[in-house]
Amino acid sequence: MRAALLPFLALPLAVLATGPARAITLCKPTERAFFSCSTGHRIASICGMADGTSLQYRYGTPAKLDIAYPAEGIPAANVFFGGEWMFSGGGGAWLRATRGAYSYTVLSAIGRWGKNGEGMTTAGIVVTKDGHDIADIRCAAPETPPLNTEVFGRYGIKTAAPGSDMFEIPDALLPK
Repeated sequence: MRAALLPFLALPLAVLATGPARAITLCKPTERAFFSCSTGHRIASICGMADGTSLQYRYGTPAKLDIAYPAEGIPAANVFFGGEWMFSGGGGAWLRATRGAYSYTVLSAIGRWGKNGEGMTTAGIVVTKDGHDIADIRCAAPETPPLNTEVFGRYGIKTAAPGSDMFEIPDALLPK
């Protein structure tokens, strides 16, 4: 009987020995990750200071950021715009940062996109130039956390009217 219990006791100890899982994020330890996901080669994150003074979209690797926008000190309300979706059996949210001709929209959602209406999640980044999609990037690893809509109120970000079609999930980002 004791020999049969050893594998069950060893498993929790092995999990504890590995330590806590590290989140996939470009946010600093002093910041809150409102959204973060791995695209395979890069990471996209929405990072905010806990006091609500700064919010930034970041894309790149921990070693080198390709994009960090806006610069610190620029009010989030001047750069970001967001919205929420309500689906039968789910919902989601999106947040867009606009920089000149380019817009970077992060999204996360859950809906009944699976076979026989099974619930499935999606997350990704949509890059547009002059209003035209130039890249739909699916998150390869589950986002941590899903886009937290608390960011809208905390940073004074304007949002689309409920039920508006300001932004739709591109087909390339819907689960297959």
